[in-house]
Amino acid sequence: MTEEMQKWADGYAAKLWEETAGDFRVTTRIMNGNVIIFNQEKEIKVLFSTQREDGQRKITYQDIEIDLAKEGGEWKVSKAEWR
Repeated sequence: MTEEMQKWADGYAAKLWEETAGDFRVTTRIMNGNVIIFNQEKEIKVLFSTQREDGQRKITYQDIEIDLAKEGGEWKVSKAEWR
């Protein structure tokens, strides 16, 4: 993850922990993915279709768009947005 994404993820996880008293579970399975943008020098954007199951076994289907940025020669997640 990029540094900015890591800060966001840490804050989001802390918020969920506080709101759910540490009892928050979701299993996410990727059903398929499509590359939207592929620029080998700079960025990649992929849209994944997922199946999500929560702690009460409720199943939902949701897409997530993942952006990757090249930093120091490594690909890192820079953004993740549920659709």
